[in-house]
Amino acid sequence: MLIFLFGISSSVTDARVDALATGFFYVWLAAYLSFAVQRRVGLALEGLSSVSYLLGLISSHVRQPMAPWILVTVTSFAIYFEMSRLRLATDRLIETDHLTGLMNRRGFMAVADKELARASRGGPGFTLAIVDLDHFKDLNDSKGHLAGDALLKEVAKVWLENMRATDYLFRIGGDEFVFLFDNTNRPTSSLLADRIMSKTPWKFSVGISPSRQGDDINTILRLADEALYEAKRRGGGQIVWAESRP
Repeated sequence: MLIFLFGISSSVTDARVDALATGFFYVWLAAYLSFAVQRRVGLALEGLSSVSYLLGLISSHVRQPMAPWILVTVTSFAIYFEMSRLRLATDRLIETDHLTGLMNRRGFMAVADKELARASRGGPGFTLAIVDLDHFKDLNDSKGHLAGDALLKEVAKVWLENMRATDYLFRIGGDEFVFLFDNTNRPTSSLLADRIMSKTPWKFSVGISPSRQGDDINTILRLADEALYEAKRRGGGQIVWAESRP
């Protein structure tokens, strides 16, 4: 940028070039600090405060005719970064289950769509495991919803501690959860499900369905749900694989 500035016609004075260079530098610095403060602290007021401070600094170094242009530029940067921060925060909020802190059904659909798109391009497939706590309604009826909520938070915590970093866990409603085991075959998925079951302080049932070429997410979910129903029919506390395709 400085090379460009110093290549300007000789009709532009050295003082003018210095002012332009200084102006561009402070615009960049203001935008960077505004973004850095908002990213690390997460407060819009802090970011805007840093911009206001730097605007005063700019005014003392740059010719007065340039000040309005710099003000508009720096303010635009601040507004852009603040809107981006708010959009990301809103996306996280609407995709998060407030009780467990896990991603909800909306978050699940977003992740599943990305994984399916990756698999369709030749990437690794994945396995879905739908988990349903056995006799959860009885707990709510006998000890109240606070006890039920405490159990949901406890099992979510245990599962997060015992799953791989590459896998996902979602709460899609009530006492129903979904694991997305990334890049796994049947033996590996069974091992992961067994490990999670052995660590959980409550009996639950699991229905598992692998993704296959050409599947959509509704097909995989339906097959996993049918397998879950079969696990429940057998008395619960079991892992059942979906074996058929339509």
